[in-house]
Amino acid sequence: MPDAGSNVIMQPPGIWPVLPDGRLRQFLRHWAAQRGDALLAPRSRIDPLAMRECLPHLWIYRWDDGQGDFVCNLAGEAVNEAWGFGLAGRSLQQVMGAANAAVVGERYRQVLRLPALQYSWRPIAPGNAVEKVCHRLILPVADADGTAAAVLGMTVYDYDRFVDADKPINVAPDVAMYACATLPRDLPPP
Repeated sequence: MPDAGSNVIMQPPGIWPVLPDGRLRQFLRHWAAQRGDALLAPRSRIDPLAMRECLPHLWIYRWDDGQGDFVCNLAGEAVNEAWGFGLAGRSLQQVMGAANAAVVGERYRQVLRLPALQYSWRPIAPGNAVEKVCHRLILPVADADGTAAAVLGMTVYDYDRFVDADKPINVAPDVAMYACATLPRDLPPP
């Protein structure tokens, strides 16, 4: 399911992503525990207190018909710091420009449509600059009626907060997608 400017790689059924950071694993395990036998975790069952260490790295985007774009409802401190401004209330296009927003918006639509979780681990390389490296996990969450409603993400950045603070962020070229219907019923490893 590749889209323009990126490579979306569907992963084999029956596996969880291998995540290098304990906070990412905690985030995924919480989502998986809250979904139970359903495809998605209801947003109302996501408990921020159960994932305290994850909070600075979390963000939520929901589709806004009026803007015709995904709009950020929440962004943790580490996410806002990496972007250099607060994301809450801003559309994808306002945050990352039209070209990148088109690619990322299509990925978010795929996460909600399939539904699937998405993991990217490649460096995000700003043009002619030192890389801001990140690991990003995006999970679909459902409204009360079970409809895929928003993407809940966690991004763990690795960059020098003084030297690289003003470097822009571009879209990672490759992402791995895991269809929710094929995820194991047992919880992912801690």
